[in-house]
Amino acid sequence: MGNTSIKFYAYKANELSSIINSRVGDLDVFEPASIQLCAGFLSRNGGDARKALEVSKRAIDIRKIKNGKVTTQDMKRAVEQVDSIKANNILSDL
Repeated sequence: MGNTSIKFYAYKANELSSIINSRVGDLDVFEPASIQLCAGFLSRNGGDARKALEVSKRAIDIRKIKNGKVTTQDMKRAVEQVDSIKANNILSDL
């Protein structure tokens, strides 16, 4: 692709929080602290916006069973599930 390279930097917590809010903020299904938890965790672990949205979707799926807004506990569980799926995929490829 030539001599030019494009660097993609990891998103910071406030940027991830803004991205999540712009995508799901109108739904009013998240407690603000749960979005901050997701954004903070993922900014320290790669800063991937796609993963932040994936975790947010998983948290909504977890909360659908119980009804109500997504709590920090739901978000922690969603992060663990997404990380566990990724780890299992990596191990199965070995």
